[in-house]
Amino acid sequence: MKSANLIKLISALIFLGCLPNLHANEKLELSDDLLFEDLIQELEQVTAIATHTKLNIDYVPGMVTVLHGDDLLKQGLHTISEALQTIPGVEISLSNEGQNNYVMRGIGKSFSSGKIKMLVNGRAVNAALSAASTAATIPVELVERIEVIRGPGSAIYGEYAYAGVVNIILRKDRFAFINGSDHIKYSIGASLSNFESENPFKYTLNFSFYEYEGEQVKIGQDYLKTASVGVPALDQLINDSSKSPGTTNEIDRIYNSSLQVSYKDFQWDSYMTYQQVGDYFGYSNALPPKVEPLRTIFSASSDLDKNFSLNEKLTGLVSAGGRIYALRSKLHSFLPSGFPDIPTFMDSDPNNNNLFEDGVLGSPNYTEYEVHGSLRFNYTGIKKHDVMFGGSAAYIRQGNTWAKRNQQIVAGGGLTEVELKEYRGDDNWLTEGNSRKIISLFAQDQWSIFKPLTLTLGGRIDNYSEIGTSVNPRIAAVYNAEDQHIFKVQLSRAFRPPTFIEMFARNNVIAEGNADIKPETIESLEIGYIYNKSNTVFRSTAFYSEMNDLITNDDASGKYENLESVVSQGIELEFSRKLNKQISINANTTYLYKICDRSKNTILPNVARYYGYANISYIPIEKTKLVISDQFIGSRKREAGDPRSRLGAFNVVNVVLSTEDLLYDNMMFSLGIKNIFDRPVHHPAPLASLGNSSLPSYVDDYPRPGRELWANIIYKF
Repeated sequence: MKSANLIKLISALIFLGCLPNLHANEKLELSDDLLFEDLIQELEQVTAIATHTKLNIDYVPGMVTVLHGDDLLKQGLHTISEALQTIPGVEISLSNEGQNNYVMRGIGKSFSSGKIKMLVNGRAVNAALSAASTAATIPVELVERIEVIRGPGSAIYGEYAYAGVVNIILRKDRFAFINGSDHIKYSIGASLSNFESENPFKYTLNFSFYEYEGEQVKIGQDYLKTASVGVPALDQLINDSSKSPGTTNEIDRIYNSSLQVSYKDFQWDSYMTYQQVGDYFGYSNALPPKVEPLRTIFSASSDLDKNFSLNEKLTGLVSAGGRIYALRSKLHSFLPSGFPDIPTFMDSDPNNNNLFEDGVLGSPNYTEYEVHGSLRFNYTGIKKHDVMFGGSAAYIRQGNTWAKRNQQIVAGGGLTEVELKEYRGDDNWLTEGNSRKIISLFAQDQWSIFKPLTLTLGGRIDNYSEIGTSVNPRIAAVYNAEDQHIFKVQLSRAFRPPTFIEMFARNNVIAEGNADIKPETIESLEIGYIYNKSNTVFRSTAFYSEMNDLITNDDASGKYENLESVVSQGIELEFSRKLNKQISINANTTYLYKICDRSKNTILPNVARYYGYANISYIPIEKTKLVISDQFIGSRKREAGDPRSRLGAFNVVNVVLSTEDLLYDNMMFSLGIKNIFDRPVHHPAPLASLGNSSLPSYVDDYPRPGRELWANIIYKF
């Protein structure tokens, strides 16, 4: 389906939403139900993510989206990444390592990742190594709701809240689930809780396991198949070493668990992920052999909170906790067996192949530890003002770090074979002994100037031991013209510190760190309008963002560097309407007027300028729902020097039928088909460099599996 077809679909849904009810008696019959549903919906849309004070999402500064776990399941969405793709302004793009890049309003694919702060139950889980997070591996079955700030959030959340903030709130319920599909993957999990009891000691334990055997996704030629360095004999060896075309290595096993315990004013939260994963398209975009999971990622955090009240007008929250992140690797095949030792080859007898017989191998290993604490106060003693202020401190320390490898980068470029063993010290893949101290102060005032108008003023100061101080203010206004018309405007600033990889990486074939690299900054203006009346909601947001010192990896040298300035400008539209008790529609679309490098005035590559999501749900009988959804991603421009044509647009249609209490009481059964029309889906594969030339890393980009049939059972007890 081309973009025009999706425009027609969304237009048709909006047209249907504007039609009056055809039967007046049905309207009268439903009025009480709709009023009750409106009240429930108002309560469900309350969030504290934007200000740390509970407000309906339409009245918070900036634009916030709340996704509910039950709704996501009935739409056939089973991962956090799939859920986020239904939000305006968000595009998900796959990396060569199989990691999801979250592209918010065009920012995130062409530059280093980590531009969205990830929270689990309000606790930050981004790692200092690469700003990565394992939170997206949590299955939707365990999720109560997902709260998303679209736009800068550093005024409240500090580092990594650059393009957005995602808070995953886990369920407090008693249930078990199992999910399986014809793609040889399944997940199981359960939740135990007594939060609904009157016992002052409350707990919730969630856990899940997911396994995917790495379905045989066929991939075309990689760049080694046609690479040339200008020496015919050497070119032949490089071409012959390629293992493409072939299949990707997408084995994945994920263990998730969380424990929440509360007693009176105390609450303890802990969260853990253990993931074993293959290397998909290869660390250096050369197709690797398919073996058992090569990477193991362990992430765990634990925090203890205490609420307190000094008097009726001054309350607070004190928090302390820690976090650990560990990466353990088996030997990765950075380049395949048979790849030539180029420097040795050039200096020796051409009849001597000088090959990496086992391939160019390496295994990065890393550990980091963090301790942190915060103190926050809320003061309501000034008329028409709700004041929040406080501070936080964190200390991050690099732990055990080493690499096992059989290659060494030589002066002037190229790789030569060395003894396969562990390397530390000056030969390590990351400089050792790194640490980071962060001291932060923040303040915010929500000022109800008069009844329809609220002004939010605030900011945050973060001081980093190795990169200095960042100041990030925010000013926002919300004007409620009438009950159903709301206007918003927000001007905000955010930052993203360089990660340890970007500063300290060395002695590896992927990237070189730069200790002098500067933090990224963004300044953003957002203007929003909301119409919310009865069963119809329309939201629009226009945004303009200027980003400076964006961190990118130079294609030729592999060294991280800052790009001068990028501009993102566009509009997001959302529409939802309940036509009657049985049928409802939802649609959103994002259009980027401008996403370009200001110094060159060129459009950024590998980013869709237009994308959208729409669904229609139908309840044929009580407790049974049919949902048909369509996700569209527009075409994407290539990098400069890429000979391939634009990466074409694609759309994916999903169908889900779910029913409750049909087979057994308290059981929900769902059956669905993803990509029912089996449309080809490809994510952009970048250019890869070898010698003095750059070639498409994969001629046919990164393909994704096709049609998938799945079933899900949830049983509450």
